[in-house]
Amino acid sequence: MHTLATTRSSLTLLWQILLTRNAKVYIAARSQEKTEAAIKDLKDQTGKEAIWLKLDLSDLNTVKAAAEEFLTYGSSFTPEIPPIYITN
Repeated sequence: MHTLATTRSSLTLLWQILLTRNAKVYIAARSQEKTEAAIKDLKDQTGKEAIWLKLDLSDLNTVKAAAEEFLTYGSSFTPEIPPIYITN
């Protein structure tokens, strides 16, 4: 999960690598327009789609909603495949 997911950065390469290895990538960000563009770019490059979680850290209601939505996706975490959280 990365809070500045909508800007072009070296993390784009990381997301591409994770997606091509069938990892679930969740992008938590405020801007729907920018996030959808980033997700489209990733899908065009990898054929896989990341998941957007609407998150504005200055609004606790969106923090709670993003956490609740994240939990609905279930968990496939194991010691061999740990979750990775990238925050800024």
